[in-house]
Amino acid sequence: MTAMRLRTALLSASLLFAATPSLANGRFPLSQRLFQDQGNPDHFVVSATFGLLVSRDHGLNWYHVCEAALTSGIETADPLLELTTDGSMLSALVRPLRRSSDCGCTWEAVLGDGADQSLTDITKSGANTLLALARTSGPPTVFRIERSSDDGRTWSKVSDLPQNLQAFTFDAAPSNPMRVYVSVILKADPDAGMPQSVPAVLVSDDGGVNFGVPRPIQGATAVDQPYIAAVHPTDPDTLYLRTDAWTQNTETEIDEANDALFVSDDAGVSFREVLRKHAKLFGFAISPDASTVLAGYGDPVQAARDVYPEDTGIYTASAADLAFTQALNAPVSCLTWNGNGLYACFDETVGITQGGAIPPTPEGFATILAYENVKGPAACNATTCTPEWKEGREDIPAVCARLGADCDIDVTMNVLDCSSSGSPGGMGGSGGSGAAATGGAAMGGSAMAGMGAVTSGSSPGGAGGAPSGARASGGGGGEPDSGSSCGCRAPGGTGRGASFVLLALLAILGIRRRKQLTTKD
Repeated sequence: MTAMRLRTALLSASLLFAATPSLANGRFPLSQRLFQDQGNPDHFVVSATFGLLVSRDHGLNWYHVCEAALTSGIETADPLLELTTDGSMLSALVRPLRRSSDCGCTWEAVLGDGADQSLTDITKSGANTLLALARTSGPPTVFRIERSSDDGRTWSKVSDLPQNLQAFTFDAAPSNPMRVYVSVILKADPDAGMPQSVPAVLVSDDGGVNFGVPRPIQGATAVDQPYIAAVHPTDPDTLYLRTDAWTQNTETEIDEANDALFVSDDAGVSFREVLRKHAKLFGFAISPDASTVLAGYGDPVQAARDVYPEDTGIYTASAADLAFTQALNAPVSCLTWNGNGLYACFDETVGITQGGAIPPTPEGFATILAYENVKGPAACNATTCTPEWKEGREDIPAVCARLGADCDIDVTMNVLDCSSSGSPGGMGGSGGSGAAATGGAAMGGSAMAGMGAVTSGSSPGGAGGAPSGARASGGGGGEPDSGSSCGCRAPGGTGRGASFVLLALLAILGIRRRKQLTTKD
């Protein structure tokens, strides 16, 4: 275990002793998403467990947008993210949905600002139309669909979903925006002949106004939380869905990752399981010609929970038969594939490879983002963010320490060029997310044109400059100042004592040792 991997394990293990983070937040839990503004190819945004990262110079420099900019409280959830056609960002950390048109310096609440409101997912539905999956707490709890036709500035309710269900993600078919899918778990109702909870999808053919009878996901159980991975780019009836599950090993009494990929070719009438591994299915991507499907498995490094190292990596299959084989063995937290190449998020970098072949190791990907090089908060957010960046707070380490970045920053130099983007629409990608991400987003990734900052090899630097990045999770936060403050919180809640961290690390190492000594089927 390298020193950096050891540090990552220590930090991640310490978070386990806090409250479990909310998982029903659109993007696939703990995964990452990568976006590029198609109106301004130099504008990139990464959404991850530590908040947002923004670059306006094609990945040469990356700056942190903290979670306090997205919410007035400290929330244990991952931020949602979408880019609009004018390059503005829409993001939510539980509540409310906020909009920023100045690189994340200021944010305006546009939806779900009430104490009983929260946001579950957002997605695009055509050129200028966005849909939001919102929740009103009960009793009864009601999920509803909202629509915006002006790049997220104003919203109107489309419909309420049926009651007695938990909604996770939704997506509109790229080739038919009127086809809308919602992934849900139908709650147990013995009186209605349903003794246990059932994963299912809701399907609409009128843009989310009406939904038919829920369609169960055959082969999935109550522990398989369903997240939409993608809707096929040209066939609205083909739906890819991934699950988030931890199941207990009866011999070790340790929870093991048990994530699966399901596919339906008939709009959810029937499903079949095509892949399941003892790791977390963080990434999903379809090739530009739709002939190849990729799945990326990763490791959140959580104490008292086990991931099989040999099961992590990138799996590839023909879309015709979906017979997957492992092409790379290393933890992956996002995948996206477009005409510029295949992008993947690894433990310490985000990289790109071109030509269709998948390198057997992360080093085969050219680095576009090194997680340790994040330059801290932008100057516009420095007042609130700098103390959290350098010092942290009582129970959460400094953000810079969690990212492995330079703590001694000169925020006056962190100035972003927030000139307006062009008119072409933006395109987002997910790394777990659902929607393709889904947890996240439709095609599992973002289009990244003109990669002038891409380097050859895996080290930062080279042509176009070395992009920097973020690795791990961020630090604490406070009340936002006029929507522009920035504070950061470690995902999963607060840290505990060093003794707990040591125990957690020993647990992880013990699990790994047992795996080396045990032959698995």
